[in-house]
Amino acid sequence: MLQILWAAQWLWSFFNARATVTICNSKTQDLSTKLKQADVVVVAVGIPQMIKGDWIKEGATVIDVGINRLDDGKLVGDVDFDALKTRLRGSRQCLAV
Repeated sequence: MLQILWAAQWLWSFFNARATVTICNSKTQDLSTKLKQADVVVVAVGIPQMIKGDWIKEGATVIDVGINRLDDGKLVGDVDFDALKTRLRGSRQCLAV
């Protein structure tokens, strides 16, 4: 339920800014193609490093809200930022302990 409330706040902000919003999930067909078209990507899927670097177009802004702990104890988001950080205009990982 918390995820729905969180998403609703973002959606309202984008709609107020007159943005075109596309909602996807982990089962969306051809997700990488949809992401390559986006100027702003907000990710909260709950799957560690699911979004790969080459799925995001150069110059996009990515907000990763996912918080995942790997088997080695490392905290990571839903986006593979190591493969992505040189391609972005701006990014924000929202990891918290």
